[in-house]
Amino acid sequence: MRRVGGQVTWLVAFEGPMADLVARGLKRQTLRRCSIVAAGDTLRLAGAETGGVFGEATCTRARRIEIGVGELRGRMTCRAELDGADLSREAFDALAVADGFEGGARELVEWLESRGKFAAGLYEGQLIEW
Repeated sequence: MRRVGGQVTWLVAFEGPMADLVARGLKRQTLRRCSIVAAGDTLRLAGAETGGVFGEATCTRARRIEIGVGELRGRMTCRAELDGADLSREAFDALAVADGFEGGARELVEWLESRGKFAAGLYEGQLIEW
């Protein structure tokens, strides 16, 4: 997929409890493995199970995110960058909580891993905000 100028409308689907958080206005960001959403684009918010659109929002900001996981001395390690700047553990936890993961960064990483979102220990995409 390639972006060809102007504003674009994107369908953004959310699973189960995440859809409820978005519909209630408690979740106003999402991580996606893409790099083509831009501020000003329209986001059609939908439930993944039904495909039904329950809202619409305007993207206010889209930033590049990279999350890396690995193992060091038998322990899982994790790092995150937002627009090329390293995130502190506290900032990564806050980002994860804002994204609907009450358990912070660890819960977010486990969710991404369980859905096969890492390629060779790396997740690359966008943090899309509205």
